[in-house]
Amino acid sequence: MEGIRKGDIVNFLMSLKLKLSKQDFELWSVISWLIWRDRNSIFHGGVARLAESLLEDAGYWLREFQRLVGSEKILASRTMINCDKKWKAPTMGQLKLNVDAAVKCSSGFIGIGVIVRDCNGMVLGASSLKFAGHLSPFLAECVAVREGIKFKINHGIFPGVIEADAQNIVLALQEKTFNALEGPVVRDISRLLERLGNASCRFTCRYCNAAAHSLAQFAFRNNVSQSWFDSIPD
Repeated sequence: MEGIRKGDIVNFLMSLKLKLSKQDFELWSVISWLIWRDRNSIFHGGVARLAESLLEDAGYWLREFQRLVGSEKILASRTMINCDKKWKAPTMGQLKLNVDAAVKCSSGFIGIGVIVRDCNGMVLGASSLKFAGHLSPFLAECVAVREGIKFKINHGIFPGVIEADAQNIVLALQEKTFNALEGPVVRDISRLLERLGNASCRFTCRYCNAAAHSLAQFAFRNNVSQSWFDSIPD
């Protein structure tokens, strides 16, 4: 970009758009945005990420962009229109696990929120877990689902329904997408669902997943993972 002045940026972008394929131009745009975001983070005391992590993030955000401008935008809109913004209890005799992830690039770990409730809405277990690693939002959501299921199984809780507000995870499980970077984690989730007797993994909106979201954020205010049984923290 040597020799490009402020007034030439638009011409440069138009020229680049003509030279690159639509896919490559969109990927270049996302990578450029992430580099600028990381530059600002470092300027304000943040930690630089590895190139692999940045590229992984770029792939995630590009998929999200393409999903939203594609046919799934209609599906997502209908989901939000039909959502009554209230958590729904599972059917009689079932347990429902809601899980969410929170990501802060400078922290070196992700927060995982997990809560299990029965058909009456009673809380049987809740957890705010810390998981070390610099993960992209999508991979963090995948890890959150996997670790949330494993944690509850290890404590003798076996949900029949798992809900998350990351639609890509549900699609990856339905399509058995095991070849991408997050593939091994998605495969782990699939095996855990089989272990639970073919439990279902469903998409839910953020409003209905608020408790798990709060627990995921709670992890950044604590030095260790915490769990509660038969209750939930204020």
